[in-house]
Amino acid sequence: MANPSKSMEGAVNYLCVQIQKSGLCCIDDATVMNILVHYYPKYNIIPSYLTA
Repeated sequence: MANPSKSMEGAVNYLCVQIQKSGLCCIDDATVMNILVHYYPKYNIIPSYLTA
């Protein structure tokens, strides 16, 4: 999230659009992470539960 051209609001909007495109109404944590990795492609996103 250190990329100045990306924002949390942008990430949430991207996530919502991708979920709508998929036609799903419910997705799991892994799917959310996979979608967000595409929004933040140059950054290593590690869920907090894996770093504890």
